[in-house]
Amino acid sequence: GVTNHDATHYALQPQYTAAYGGTDRMFGAPLFANWSQTESCRPSFYHRPSSIAELRDIVCKAATRGERVKVVGSGHSPGSILLTPRSGISHMISLDNMRQIYDAEMFEDGSGGVVRMDGGVRLYELNRELPKRFGLALSSLGSICEQSIAGVLSTATHGTGIKFGIIARSVRSLKIMLANGEVVDVSPNTNRDLFDACRCGLGALGIIVEVSLVCEKAFHLHAKQWQISFEQGLSAMNEELHKHDHFRMWYIPHADRMVMWSANRSSLPILPDRAASTLRDTIIGFYGFEAALLVTRYIPQLLPLVNQAMGKVVFAKPRERIDVSHRIFNFDCLFRQYVNEWAIPVERTADALRALRQA
Repeated sequence: GVTNHDATHYALQPQYTAAYGGTDRMFGAPLFANWSQTESCRPSFYHRPSSIAELRDIVCKAATRGERVKVVGSGHSPGSILLTPRSGISHMISLDNMRQIYDAEMFEDGSGGVVRMDGGVRLYELNRELPKRFGLALSSLGSICEQSIAGVLSTATHGTGIKFGIIARSVRSLKIMLANGEVVDVSPNTNRDLFDACRCGLGALGIIVEVSLVCEKAFHLHAKQWQISFEQGLSAMNEELHKHDHFRMWYIPHADRMVMWSANRSSLPILPDRAASTLRDTIIGFYGFEAALLVTRYIPQLLPLVNQAMGKVVFAKPRERIDVSHRIFNFDCLFRQYVNEWAIPVERTADALRALRQA
């Protein structure tokens, strides 16, 4: 199925045949735009192969002719690295027709297993199929579930929790197609250097066609959210970070407030969020906030008032819920947005946020 976040991406894509010789060549409107609509390109050819053989045919013919190839997932990357060149013949390849989940090798102690899948499998498909077919779940997830697993690994996508690394740390082995069409196995015991590099390879080292991923036994998460002052948040950050399985916090600019969020594994049954409110969460927190931010693009002096209002109206009330893990990890990222990420050592985070507040 195509989710809401994928709708824009798919609307720009006509159906194409897989074989190089029969692939349509399109002119006019861009054929590809990322989710936030901040980057777009017009590849000469767009391919959706359905097998290793079809993918190899495209890659080898493009290489023979000296033409550029880019592989794209869901298009959630905010940068331009996924775009094809503006000059010369270029090919964009989607693995959307290569998204089978094959099998799982279960651990003897019952703690989890290793699941083998195509590189084009989307995270929302794993969230649906892992517990249903194998009783398993991913140990950590980010906020969004539309990405392909190959894209997640290539871009170091991560969740939260100081005990958990990026999702690529859960990879047991990969199958990579190189520029000459050869498919090689990489793992800690085979082609170790290529294995390590491909786990954040940015698509530069080959095409990830198959992934074997370590998963744990399916679990519930008990999530809590609360708001405190900026300085209280910084003081509590280190303790909260080490106390919980998963922890994150948001700084609300101009409001001098922090929103704290924690989640821990739980054996308790599902508990709905009793504080949920359609008026507050959707009408005000989504549509109202988006409209207000649009106004601040033209009247920027209103931005402090908007942020202060959101802190008081949308994030002030404590929240608590228990649910299956992926429903807690994933949340609606609302409207399209400009994004960048910083990696800051934990011991310097408070200094960085204070400096940001003063900027």
